[in-house]
Amino acid sequence: MLVKAVRMQAAGVGSVRQVVERAGGAAAQLADIEEVTAYQHDNHELLIQQFFKADRSTVLALSAVLRFKATSADRSVLDALQHALTYWSKTRDFIPGWDADGRRLDLGFASAN
Repeated sequence: MLVKAVRMQAAGVGSVRQVVERAGGAAAQLADIEEVTAYQHDNHELLIQQFFKADRSTVLALSAVLRFKATSADRSVLDALQHALTYWSKTRDFIPGWDADGRRLDLGFASAN
């Protein structure tokens, strides 16, 4: 639903609201998320991976065009995004966890899953 919402954003916020409403509304979406989370505990990421894998190039293309700005001194998310963008054209399940200088990326913001 998130990827659909991002695609629909180009048509305006009203379109995004229509997509959410067609899916049962925000309350229904939240209830579904909570149900999955309760059922899978901390493994709910595994359930959504299949939906995002096909849209990887779209998300990376969008990320390459948008200008992100850190809201704090911590730039770890932006650094990780920039690192992922360097592997945009590669086809692999995983990318290295270190940058071109051999420094380990700070991925403390991400879950172990």
